[in-house]
Amino acid sequence: MSEVLRADEAQRAPAEKAAALDDVLAKLDARLKQVIQLTEQLVEMKLSAK
Repeated sequence: MSEVLRADEAQRAPAEKAAALDDVLAKLDARLKQVIQLTEQLVEMKLSAK
């Protein structure tokens, strides 16, 4: 019985790790898009100040 439980945990762990990784990547993607947007705004401000 414990072997079955361990096998189930071994299969679940990678799925949980993948879900956590997807979450981290989604947050990084959102942050990167925000950085790009702010950089574009800064460039526009610099160009309009000239």
